[in-house]
Amino acid sequence: MSRLTNRQIGNIVRKIYWCMMLEREGYTKEQKEENELLCRKYGDSDQLTANIYEILSKIKTNKNMKTKTSKTVGNTTSSQAKKNVKDIVFWGDGDTFKLISKASSKAEGWLKSTKAMEIEGVGCVIQVTTQQGENVAEAVTFVPKTKIAEITNEKGEVISRKIVSKKFVNPF
Repeated sequence: MSRLTNRQIGNIVRKIYWCMMLEREGYTKEQKEENELLCRKYGDSDQLTANIYEILSKIKTNKNMKTKTSKTVGNTTSSQAKKNVKDIVFWGDGDTFKLISKASSKAEGWLKSTKAMEIEGVGCVIQVTTQQGENVAEAVTFVPKTKIAEITNEKGEVISRKIVSKKFVNPF
């Protein structure tokens, strides 16, 4: 194969990405044929197409290996996480942020959670996490004059938490 220009390399990278997306989502016979034609267009020989499919096959193998390890989504405290996640390591207080709420679906591959860290006498830092598949989005904000209220059952065990406003006392 002759030396490729930067433009050709960029086109090849885009095609590999396109191939990966089609491979992930599944594609029709027509899409596969179109894909093969486009891959040939950006290379000097059929070897390029073969190389792309070899890369895709490795990616697919790695993706399949990755799915064997599933994320534990049921933990609500660091002590639960220690029991359920064999290789977890903590430094400091694993419960600095307290879970306020969590919803998830393993079948649909999503998770949403709200955690809070109370700064006594000042307010709470709130962290919201949304995960869809491998994509994660997080937002963090500070809410002044709030605290974490814990709701307990008859045995004194915490069964839920919520953020509540602290009564503000004007010192003047």
